[in-house]
Amino acid sequence: MMMASIIALIASATLMAQDKPETCTPASYEEALDYLDALLSDEAKAQLDTMAYDELGLTHFGLGLWMRNSWIRGDRARVAAEMRAMGFRHADDMSGTIIEGYWARRHGCTIDMNATIAYYASYWEAQDQWIEGEPDPETGIIPMQAPEGGFTGMLEEPKPDCPFSLEETPPERGQAPQPR
Repeated sequence: MMMASIIALIASATLMAQDKPETCTPASYEEALDYLDALLSDEAKAQLDTMAYDELGLTHFGLGLWMRNSWIRGDRARVAAEMRAMGFRHADDMSGTIIEGYWARRHGCTIDMNATIAYYASYWEAQDQWIEGEPDPETGIIPMQAPEGGFTGMLEEPKPDCPFSLEETPPERGQAPQPR
């Protein structure tokens, strides 16, 4: 079932890219959520609705890739400009946050955008802490090593505030959540 959902979301994104003019791009995070609601088919929305929050990463190479290529990268990147001004620095973080925000909106959840921005800032600061090791004498490859004692300053990834536990499968509209 999950593979079918992923394939449907990839197909939806591909069809959206073919049907919509390149100038049809959102100017803000909130507008991106509205655009997704207008662009996704009812079938794609239903499949996204059945995904648990921790499964949204599976949309990275389908819907997320389409979003990065159509809305975030290049000269049409109006939403990226707003999100960079908010504190985002990576296209993957932007598309993931838009997908998570859309999922949250459809499930009556809220996203703490300040906590999300702070999390990604701490993530990228931690990535800057990698240390170059000694080059391999045979290949010349320089391995990267985590700092002794681990990374510092990394925040816990924020989760949406929902009217149900994120440990449960999201409820269908008007029904109670189901344990996983």
